[in-house]
Amino acid sequence: MRRLISLAVMLAVPALGACTAIAGVAGDFGSFVGTTSDARCDRRYGAAEEKQPFCQEIRSTLAGSQFKDDCSGHLQGQADDGSCPAERRIGGCEIEKKNDDHSIVVDWYYDVSDLKQKGHRFNEKLPSSVEEIRAMCADRKRYEDGAHYVAP
Repeated sequence: MRRLISLAVMLAVPALGACTAIAGVAGDFGSFVGTTSDARCDRRYGAAEEKQPFCQEIRSTLAGSQFKDDCSGHLQGQADDGSCPAERRIGGCEIEKKNDDHSIVVDWYYDVSDLKQKGHRFNEKLPSSVEEIRAMCADRKRYEDGAHYVAP
């Protein structure tokens, strides 16, 4: 589920990293592949019938396009450039996995009570407090590489 985006990024980023071996021939890696960017996959919205109460953000990545493609195609979320919206954030989990492109991934959890009132269905327990999000971040079943809480 949520880890699929991270998995797609982890798979895409090492593949891009393999291209660095030809950087001397192709020129600077950044200009060869593209510059870093920030992207987001908002799982509160999109085509999925059952939403999730978070938006996953990747910062300073070389795989922004792949991240957004996986979000809108496979996960049926709402993909866009930039950071996740700040409004109604409760807190986030910054994933501790070290990506080859040095990008940072954060799952931001939201108060989605307004969306529930509008009829949106969510497929997991909705965190409603900082303590619940801290516990989610510490859960190695959810974040096998580890994650730590970040304030909104």
